[in-house]
Formats: sequence, structure tokens, C-alpha cells
Amino acid sequence: MYFFIILIYYLHLTKGNALQVKPFMDNKPHGVFATRSPKRPNNIGLSTVKLESINGNIIHISNIDVVDGTPILDIKPYVPQLFEDTLDNDIKIGWFENKYNKAKNQKADGRFVE
Repeated sequence: MYFFIILIYYLHLTKGNALQVKPFMDNKPHGVFATRSPKRPNNIGLSTVKLESINGNIIHISNIDVVDGTPILDIKPYVPQLFEDTLDNDIKIGWFENKYNKAKNQKADGRFVE
């Protein structure tokens, strides 16, 4: 059985914001809200990660997509039952549909850190 948590964090290395960005896995501009770009209007990030273990006050996670040292603002439980009516449907993910299978093995290229 797997458990997931949601991390809310401060994008502390990002300078400025943009309404359109070129995500690191594409060279075509997309609206910032259709990407995981850190150049957001509010510098708040959100990631769902796999909870591996808890040892005292230390949480071990995997599948994280933030820079080491990023300040965590809050941790929330992931509750899949909130989405159960969509789990059996054909979920679409827009421009990322043909690229998501590469995401696990790629790292950002630094284009959003100035």
C-alpha cells in the first residue's frame, strides 16, 4: 500500500513571473497555469509525493520535484477518495500528454532560475 502527501512550498529561487513560459520538456510557450513552471504570480508551489516512511519528526519521501533546500510551508494528506468519480474516466493532461512518460527521468534545465 502506498501513501501520498501534498507539499506546499515557497519557490525561493524564482525571480519574476510570466503568464506564458516554455516548460523544460517543451520549447513551445504555454500558459503558466498549464505548466509546473516556478515562474508563478505568487511563488507558491505544490507537489504530491510518495511517503516512504516517518522516523520521529523526519519524513522520508520520493518523487519530489523541488530544489534541495526549498522551504516547506505546509504538508497535507492526499485523499484519493475526493477524486474517485474521475479515477475511471479518461483523464486528459493537455500538452503534457505525449511527454509525461519522460518526466520521471529528467531534471529541469535551469531556465527558470535567474
